Amino acid sequence: MMKKAVQVYIISVLKPCQNLINRGSMSQLTRMAPPTPPPPPPPTTHFLVGPPKVDPCVRLFFRDLGSPKDVLQLLPSAWSHNPLTTLKIICNLQEAQSDEEAFLTAMVWLHQNHPNTLAHNLLPITVYFSSISDLVPLLTRVLLDGRRHEVDHEEKYNSKCRISQRNVKLLRRHQGAVAAGLAKKIAAKLEAKEKASKLLTIKKSAALATKAAERYESDPHFRLLYDLVSDIFADCLKHDIGVLQHHHSLDENDDAYYSMEITCAAEYCPTVHSAVARPTDLLFESIANKVFPSDSNLPPNKQEEGEGRVEAQERLSKEVLAPLRNVLATPDAVSNRWGYHPHPFMVEKYEDDVVDVNASGGYMLPHDIIRYFVYHDYRGNAEAEAEAKAEAEREWKRMVEDLSLKQGALNKCLAVCDAPKNMIMNAARVSLALGILTSELNQEPAWKGKVMFYSQKPELHLIQGDDLESKCAFMRGMEHCQEWMIDLRKVFDVILEAAVKENLKPEQMVKNVLVVTHYKHFTGLWKRGYYEEIVGKYKEKGYGGVVPHLVFWNIINPEDNQPGNHIASGLEGVTLVTDFTDRMLKLLLDNDAQMGPEHVMEAALSGHKYQTTLAVVD
Repeated sequence: MMKKAVQVYIISVLKPCQNLINRGSMSQLTRMAPPTPPPPPPPTTHFLVGPPKVDPCVRLFFRDLGSPKDVLQLLPSAWSHNPLTTLKIICNLQEAQSDEEAFLTAMVWLHQNHPNTLAHNLLPITVYFSSISDLVPLLTRVLLDGRRHEVDHEEKYNSKCRISQRNVKLLRRHQGAVAAGLAKKIAAKLEAKEKASKLLTIKKSAALATKAAERYESDPHFRLLYDLVSDIFADCLKHDIGVLQHHHSLDENDDAYYSMEITCAAEYCPTVHSAVARPTDLLFESIANKVFPSDSNLPPNKQEEGEGRVEAQERLSKEVLAPLRNVLATPDAVSNRWGYHPHPFMVEKYEDDVVDVNASGGYMLPHDIIRYFVYHDYRGNAEAEAEAKAEAEREWKRMVEDLSLKQGALNKCLAVCDAPKNMIMNAARVSLALGILTSELNQEPAWKGKVMFYSQKPELHLIQGDDLESKCAFMRGMEHCQEWMIDLRKVFDVILEAAVKENLKPEQMVKNVLVVTHYKHFTGLWKRGYYEEIVGKYKEKGYGGVVPHLVFWNIINPEDNQPGNHIASGLEGVTLVTDFTDRMLKLLLDNDAQMGPEHVMEAALSGHKYQTTLAVVD
C-alpha cells in the first residue's frame, strides 16, 4: 500500500520573522502611515484643448511596460510629489503588476536615494508585496549599482557555445572527412573560447566577492541592508528546520504528520561554491553564523582560528539546507523520494481558494463565471456540465448581490457590447459578461435589464431570459445587431430619448456609459466638439448637469492579461481604458462611479496592507 504523501504548505516569512519584528527592525512601522489626500474629481466644466497636467504618481502607476529606464526617469518626480504614494507604487509593481524587472530597478533606486526607508520597509515588502526570492537579486543589483549580475551574461555565452558544439557534432555525423576536419577546427576554437569565458567568469565573480566585502565594511547603508537580508533568511531557516525536526518526531498515525508549513527560504538561500568566490559568499557566512552562532563542540583555539565559522557553514549546508531542499523538491524530482508534496493537491487548493474568497467577501470575476456557458468544452460529460453550470449560476447571483451593496462604477451604468463571431473567446466573454452584469446591477426601471450593441444605429435592448445561461444565449444571438463602427453620439441620443420618455428625474440618469470593444482606434469615433454638443442637447431637456460619463474600454488582447498603459482621461467627459487585466476589471467593479486615473490608482493602493505596513523615514 502506497504511503500518503506529506502535504507541504509554503508560508510567508511573517511568522518566522516575529523575532526580527520584536527586536525592533519594524518598530517604527507599527504606526499607520498618514493617509494620502483623496484625488480631485474629474473635470466636468470645460474641454481640455492641450494635454492635461498629469500627476507624476499617476504617470508612474500607468506607465507603459518597457525599459526599466522609464521607471528611473519617473521615480524622482513622483517621490518629490508624494513619497508615500510612490513607495506604494513600487510595491504594486511586483504585487499586482508582476513586473519584477521594474520592481528591482525601483528598489535599487530606493536604496540609492532613500536607504533608511528601504531598510525599514524591507520586511513588510517581502511579506506582503514580494517574496524572499527577490532578496538576493536585490543585494546583487545594489552591489552592481542597478545592473544585472554580470556573470549571467557569461552563462548565456556558455549556453551559446554548447549549442554550437551540438551543431559541430551533427556536422561530423552527417558529412564527410573534409567536413569532419573543419568541424574539429571549429570545436577547438569553441573550446578555447569557452575556457576563456569560464576564466573571465571566475575573475568577475571573485572581483564582486571582494567588492561585496569591501562595501560591507565601508558603506553603512549597504551593511544595514545586507544584515537585514541575512536576518530574514536566518530566522526563516531556523523556523523551517524546527518544523521539519518536529515532523520527524511525530507518529505516522498522527494527522499532523501529513502536513507541515515552511517557507521557501532554503530554495533561495545562497550556497558557497568552494572553487569560485561569489558575491553571496559573505551573505552565506552571515546566515550560517546566525543559525549556528557558536559551536560548543570546538575548542576555543579552533574557534579563534576561524574553524567555528567553517563548521557553521558546513552545518548550514548539510543539516539545514539539504534536508529542507529535499522537502521542497518537486514530486517527480530524484531528490524528493521521501513522499513530500510541496504544492497542495488540486482539490485541496480549490477548497482553500473558495474558503479564502468567501472569508474576504470576494467573488469570481464575471467573465470567469460565464465561461461555463460561452465557448466551454465539457468533452461530452453531461453530468459535469450540469454541475458546473449550476454552480456558476449560484456564484453569479452571489457576485451580483455583493456588487449591489458596494455601489461601484457599474451600478448606474449602461453597457454597449461588442462581441462579434471573430472576436477572441475571452474578449467575447468579457464583453458579454459586463453587458449582462450592468443590466442586472442597474436598479432604475428605465435601464434595468437593458443593453446596447456596437452599431451605427444603437438601440436599447431588453435582455431576455430567466437565468444566466438563457441570457448568455440571447446576447450571443444578437450578433446581427453589431457592426464594425459605432456612432457614440447616437448612443447618448438614445439614452436621452429614453430618459425623456420615462420622465426620469436627473438623479435617475445613467452615470456611466461603458463601451466594451476590441476596436483599436478611438480618435475616429470622438471628435472635438462632440461633448459640448451632447451637453447642449441634455441641457435643453433638463439633464445638463448629469450627462453620462463615457468609459471606452478597448480590450485589445485579454488573453495576455498583462499590465499596460491602461487609463487616459484627456478628453472632457471621456475615460479611455486600454488593454484588459483582471486587476483592472476588479478595480472597475469595486471603484465608485468616478473612473479617472487618480481614482483608479487610489483604489489599487487602498488595501489594508498598503495603509498599515509602509512608512517613509528619510
